[in-house]
Amino acid sequence: MVSLLTICAFLLKLGKGQNKITMARKLPLYDEAKATQVAAFLLKQNDGCMNLLKFIKIMYNIEREALRRWSYPVTHSTMCSMKEGQVLSEIYDNTKPNKHRPIWKEYIDTNRQTNTVSLKKESPIGKLCRAEIGLIKEIYQRDRDKSISQLIKEHHEYPEYIDPGDSSIETDFGKLLSILGKTPEQISICKKDMQGVAYLKEITA
Repeated sequence: MVSLLTICAFLLKLGKGQNKITMARKLPLYDEAKATQVAAFLLKQNDGCMNLLKFIKIMYNIEREALRRWSYPVTHSTMCSMKEGQVLSEIYDNTKPNKHRPIWKEYIDTNRQTNTVSLKKESPIGKLCRAEIGLIKEIYQRDRDKSISQLIKEHHEYPEYIDPGDSSIETDFGKLLSILGKTPEQISICKKDMQGVAYLKEITA
């Protein structure tokens, strides 16, 4: 079945020309407000505080499992390989000092001295659907007792991981979907859906 977003992307292609859809591939889908709600809800499962690296690893695992199950991400954060495993790029950047992330910083604090991430106050979860809430709980329960070294080892063993040395390498989205068992048709539909959402987000912003 062709999804509504795929039809939307196709209509945009017909009405606006191929260049609009090509441009949509470059438009960001990352939503700081939703990413903040995902992160805050995860932290809430752990009494509001978590080791920074463990937090980064579990956030990636949530996004990866969402892609495996639904062929669609939760945060739309860019996935990258870094020295200690896979990372959601914008999420990682949010934890750095002196980054302008007003929504994130309203609810979440990073202490680089103790390497912890913690909740400042209760966050809304209105951007999360029931399935996403269930997924966050499930991945937290699965990973909460794993050591940081275990999580790093697992990330290094992911097929999408590429050793970047001291740099980072962006993970190829289509290749990752293939690794997760998606067919070429499913990958194509997913990409078109995301293109449609990105373009609609751009023209309605």
